[in-house]
Amino acid sequence: MDWKKYQEDVALFFGSIGATAETNAAVNGVRGTHMADVLVSLKHFGVNVTWVVECKLWKTSVPKEKILTLQQIVQDIGADRGFLMSESGFQAGAIKCAQTSNVTLSSLSELQEMATEELLNMKLKTVSVKLEELTRRYYKFIPWPKYSKIKYVELAVEYLPNLYMIRLEIPKAFNGNFPVRLLSKTIFDLSDFLKECEVVFRVCEFEIEKVEKQYDENYGTGYPLVETWHSLINQLVSTARQIVDQPGDDSRQDKTRIKAAGIMKKIGNTTDKLSA
Repeated sequence: MDWKKYQEDVALFFGSIGATAETNAAVNGVRGTHMADVLVSLKHFGVNVTWVVECKLWKTSVPKEKILTLQQIVQDIGADRGFLMSESGFQAGAIKCAQTSNVTLSSLSELQEMATEELLNMKLKTVSVKLEELTRRYYKFIPWPKYSKIKYVELAVEYLPNLYMIRLEIPKAFNGNFPVRLLSKTIFDLSDFLKECEVVFRVCEFEIEKVEKQYDENYGTGYPLVETWHSLINQLVSTARQIVDQPGDDSRQDKTRIKAAGIMKKIGNTTDKLSA
């Protein structure tokens, strides 16, 4: 096997687990442009993940310096992890260095098990990110008045408990302490936990998006009404001052009072529209 074929085989593997893998990719970093043998991109729950893969088809084991170089590239471009591939193994110093870094050492035969584990761990981390996002989006509506909360009580009763149970069980999943229990079922491994989280998140996000859409529509309708209401209040205050400034002039005061009553009626109508 030549180096190019080795590189392509590594890229094909990452493609087989659902990632986008580009060979000989130029990547811009803070300190310059780097060439990655294979650049791997994944997206889970809307979170983008990048891995940089270096392929060393050497006859000798890879030294520590190559781990340090890859680690610097990973840091410079803001990638999540580096993979250093070798079919001839790694020197002791390289193995020790990788243990305290975000660089994974592997051969092509070992890659499936190692990359799958990294992929599952990555997905588990994105569960936490997505959970925080959905919870924040949900609680955006909690401070609304009581009648608005009642309108969205189904969202709270049907979907929020599912998010809460995932939050409770994430620490156990991180530590591999299965089974974990969600509202609908008991789960015995990480892969099934991630699948169930994806189902819950998809349903919750759909419902939250409906509320957000209604919120945006209400805001678009309500904002001009608020401006109208504010203008009418100013008109009423001005009219009240006219009444105060017209002592003894019953004819003018009657006209001004009628005008004020008309403004108050408009204020009432506008308030009803805002409440709706």
